[in-house]
Amino acid sequence: MRFNVAAWVEGNVINATDPSGKSVSVAHQINSGLCMQQSSNCYSINLSSAERLRCVAGIDQRNRCNDIKNEANSLLQSGRLYNGREALSELIRYASRTFDYDSVIDLSNDISCAITGGVGEDTILQASQFGPAPITEYVRLGPGGWSNSYDDGTDNQAFHLWAYVNSAAQGSSGTFLALLGDFVHECYDIADAAGRSLSDSRLAIAGMFMGELMRNGAIPIDLIDEWVDEWLGTRSFEEFVDEYNLEEIVDYLAIRSCPLIDRNR
Repeated sequence: MRFNVAAWVEGNVINATDPSGKSVSVAHQINSGLCMQQSSNCYSINLSSAERLRCVAGIDQRNRCNDIKNEANSLLQSGRLYNGREALSELIRYASRTFDYDSVIDLSNDISCAITGGVGEDTILQASQFGPAPITEYVRLGPGGWSNSYDDGTDNQAFHLWAYVNSAAQGSSGTFLALLGDFVHECYDIADAAGRSLSDSRLAIAGMFMGELMRNGAIPIDLIDEWVDEWLGTRSFEEFVDEYNLEEIVDYLAIRSCPLIDRNR
């Protein structure tokens, strides 16, 4: 007989906890989809009143996520040919004007759910090949529209950017995971040689600090789309570093030290 040592958290030792010894925490229930399918599930599982409210909020998030994904597909199928950065800006604009957000983190999670498949501080892990499976299918927004500092010619730069934005927007632990994710990916991810590029690492760093700026109120909800258009669409990475006084911080990051980065892209 073999015992499943992870059975107490339904096999998910990365995202789940079981503080009561009776049921997996609501965070895992929401992320695994139990609470994000229909409201009756919030009353059919063992939850406290506070957890039940969070469960219902999870359903609301899934509904908003699906709405944003539908809007993304409409944009991509419309007569106008949106590039990847334009499509991202349009989605941010759509979400911010359609839903009444209490915090920028909620908007960031919704965009992330739609275009990376992940939510929360470990979005960067959910979006990688090493983490748990994304909670939902996501929409790929396509190539182009990024400034020369960030454009590597692939169609997944919006996905790449927002995985870092959303992790950092959640708080310091999310920023740490994002920093770690960028270092591991750019320095040691042998399996994804095509994804290791100077432009990718620049975009990751810009995304992390963008998430921090959003969380600290420096980029209000109604200006996020404009910030993306200006700082990621027309401005260079060097201008971004100078504007936000990031020279010393950037010196410590993988962008200056990883020998595996393709510095021609």
